[in-house]
Amino acid sequence: MAKVREARPHDARHTAATVLVLLEVAPRAAVDFTGWSNPDTMLRYQHVTDVMRKDIAKRLGDHLWDSGEAA
Repeated sequence: MAKVREARPHDARHTAATVLVLLEVAPRAAVDFTGWSNPDTMLRYQHVTDVMRKDIAKRLGDHLWDSGEAA
């Protein structure tokens, strides 16, 4: 028997919205792709992942403790 977690179709909306952010799809394109008419709806469904947090921390660290090269 396959070990597949149970999920509701509604959960797919959250996953899709979050994956679009991870793929760096432009917000306007993401809203159009999902069929939502209001960008606020997209924000409601997106989640911040550990991958996103680590990327933010690395980028912030790189910016703050730059090796001295011009920004």
